[in-house]
Amino acid sequence: MPDQKSPQTMIVDRLIAADINVDRLAVEAMGEKVRVTGVVATEAERVRAVAALGEAQAAGLLVTHAIEVRPPERPTDGEEPDALIGNPPEPA
Repeated sequence: MPDQKSPQTMIVDRLIAADINVDRLAVEAMGEKVRVTGVVATEAERVRAVAALGEAQAAGLLVTHAIEVRPPERPTDGEEPDALIGNPPEPA
């Protein structure tokens, strides 16, 4: 019989499935309850996170949250690094 996932792991899985960047979120187990706090980059991402947490509650998980929207401080924080930055072309 496979091990059952913890409520904390189930919440993280739901957030990731909803395409939420969990890097700036804390998912803390408090007994049987899970608390999710932190920030996401956009209002759309916050709406998806809250919807995912609502679905988790409907499935019987005890979840509370405090998620704020705070865009990345630098415009490039959400972008892939440019491969040429580390190795600029040599002068001719």
